[in-house]
Amino acid sequence: MTRAAPGPHPLTPAALPDGADWWHGCPHCHLPIQGRVAGLAAHRSTVHSRSGDVLSEEAPQNPTPTDFIYLVERVRDVLATASVGCLQQASENLDSAVTYLTDALTSPPSDQRSLLAWARTHLRDAIEATR
Repeated sequence: MTRAAPGPHPLTPAALPDGADWWHGCPHCHLPIQGRVAGLAAHRSTVHSRSGDVLSEEAPQNPTPTDFIYLVERVRDVLATASVGCLQQASENLDSAVTYLTDALTSPPSDQRSLLAWARTHLRDAIEATR
């Protein structure tokens, strides 16, 4: 077990700037937030971000091919904003998958099997990139 550094904890009410409250609730979800402005900014950037919106949604029931492509596009867009290289790589793979999926919808049946195989490969690569 490690011990705390000597002295007061760095996150104490006394260490906050004048006018900052120690506890504050989020006006959107009413969760308690410590640290007032900085804490609320961190809360909003994680809980109320686009990625939080996508992850908190119900899974679509019986999606159409267009619905599935739309979902892949939304996840692609969220991952594209990440500053982590593996997530950006996953976004690029999802972008390629969207291209193949869209082409499969508009191509003759004889080409669809190949296009869907390529889309599946890029979807798998996106999943692997996030591990």
